[in-house]
Amino acid sequence: MSLIKLRYGFGARASEVDRSFEAMNYLLAIYWLLGLTTASLNNRNFIAKPIISTSINQDQKQHQVKIFFPIAPKLSQSFTDTQAVLRITNSLGVARFAIEQLIKGPTKLEKQVGLIAPIKLIGQSNCGENFKLSLTQGVAILQFCQTVLTGGVGDDARLTTSIQKTLSQFPTINQIILLNQDGGCLNDLKGDNSCQKNLP
Repeated sequence: MSLIKLRYGFGARASEVDRSFEAMNYLLAIYWLLGLTTASLNNRNFIAKPIISTSINQDQKQHQVKIFFPIAPKLSQSFTDTQAVLRITNSLGVARFAIEQLIKGPTKLEKQVGLIAPIKLIGQSNCGENFKLSLTQGVAILQFCQTVLTGGVGDDARLTTSIQKTLSQFPTINQIILLNQDGGCLNDLKGDNSCQKNLP
């Protein structure tokens, strides 16, 4: 009895303590059995299956998209030299996704091997996003909603080539027209907006 008083500090009787231990053991046994049963239902090896989020469509098809980035001038012999890298998306708007990736630019590792971003945008957007993209009768019209920053003929060629190669991989696109923020032909040195003659 003295040992029981020392451990619990309130003079509990031995019979009461015994009953407490019995109740505790009984509850632990129930918890153990419940856990074992749940594990058994999930997996015969008692490994719980992962929970799948219902917000994601597990049957949605993944698409591999080639993104053509320019090769850095110090490593290339031409303004039009590019290297394709793969990106994966669940989006059905693969063309829009491809342009978004061009704007985002190469990854850190891709930069280390000499790839650079072809598109640099500055200023405020006049359409609420970076660009607008439409497809009509096989003609893709890409209009940037921000100012396209360019350093000259080399940058112009790298930008145009990257976009042309990236969008040309899609069979529904036969022609590509690039427009600036004001709706004029992008990088139009002549200023005659000749690209708009081909608008559908």
